[in-house]
Amino acid sequence: MNDMNNVTPLRRPKPKKPLFDPRDPKSQVQLVYGLSIASFAIMWLGTQFVDWIGMGFGVAALVISVSKRDEGVFWARSHYEFALRTMIIGAVVWTLLSLLGLVIGWIPLVGSLTIFVAKACVLGWVALRSGSGFLKASDTKVIANPMSWLF
Repeated sequence: MNDMNNVTPLRRPKPKKPLFDPRDPKSQVQLVYGLSIASFAIMWLGTQFVDWIGMGFGVAALVISVSKRDEGVFWARSHYEFALRTMIIGAVVWTLLSLLGLVIGWIPLVGSLTIFVAKACVLGWVALRSGSGFLKASDTKVIANPMSWLF
């Protein structure tokens, strides 16, 4: 016998909520954080061609953050500002390290390894900052100080 036909209105099961709803502010904020982490991870691991894909993810995160930071619910606005600062600071430091790599990268082993480790530190900073924001967004908590440099 079909269980759905035998259910009273008070006992009807609740419809399942999709994992990602593009209209839900929580899903949008989590998407921005995921794109931020993916952007720097792809650029750190990839070649020059793959770097463009990572930059595309970063630009997508920036566009969403800028377009949504003045609208929506209060807690989401703080997350967009936080994610925007994370991407901008990370991109500036990443670019400076890339330029420094052109200068000292020709030194065998020392230059390349130094830049590799420094970029790994930037990736770690972005991942920790975006990860903490992702977890706070899961609980719909406000970022206390979105203008900070830390978490």
